[in-house]
Amino acid sequence: MAGPRPHLAAVRPKGRKPGSKNKVTASMKEAFREAFDELGGAEALAKWAKEDPKTFYQLASKLIPVQLQGEVSGALEIIHRSE
Repeated sequence: MAGPRPHLAAVRPKGRKPGSKNKVTASMKEAFREAFDELGGAEALAKWAKEDPKTFYQLASKLIPVQLQGEVSGALEIIHRSE
């Protein structure tokens, strides 16, 4: 197999600067925020959650970070519920 082609590195941009925001992600978040407000905001979300709690919690669980960092200064209890 051939090794890396160093001449391509000179042609390709290095990407965004660390810490800079992705413009597409920012515009999608704004579009969702506007749709959320137009659809009734938190009040409509709560109503939907009461009508369809299973789907609500499935979606809500995807918003929780997969990896958490921090210090535990006491007992840690993990609760797992399955249907």
